[in-house]
Amino acid sequence: MRIFLIVSIFLCISLCSFGQSLKQQKLNVLVKNHSDSINNFLKYNLMPTFLEDSCFDYNPYYWPNLHRPISLRSLILRKVNNLKALDSLIALNNPLFKSKCSLGYEILDIMPNITRSFYDLLLIRRNELRKVKMSYKIKNTKAHN
Repeated sequence: MRIFLIVSIFLCISLCSFGQSLKQQKLNVLVKNHSDSINNFLKYNLMPTFLEDSCFDYNPYYWPNLHRPISLRSLILRKVNNLKALDSLIALNNPLFKSKCSLGYEILDIMPNITRSFYDLLLIRRNELRKVKMSYKIKNTKAHN
């Protein structure tokens, strides 16, 4: 009986760990695919349609658990590094990018960036990349002088 119990506990722990890593792998794939669609927007001229989903963050499947929601949009945008693609998407001035999630669930109150639209987050990421680009230019100018 003890052996059965020990084996059962071990299997449960192993499977739970595997499930977490599988969830993390799926999250990584989602982030990569969606950030690539933004980074390659100008190359393929394909609109990343997920930008029009104001409640995109509300996908509990990718959260670590229901009490720890994460901002999928923020994770995706952190991987975006194409400033020209961001400028082009922002210039579209798509009203759907500017809409905000209005599901009203309590969990949304503690979710990071839920009060911001995709448009707001695109602007924030563009400004971050501009600062990095500017500091890189300043650093290189000082190195050459």
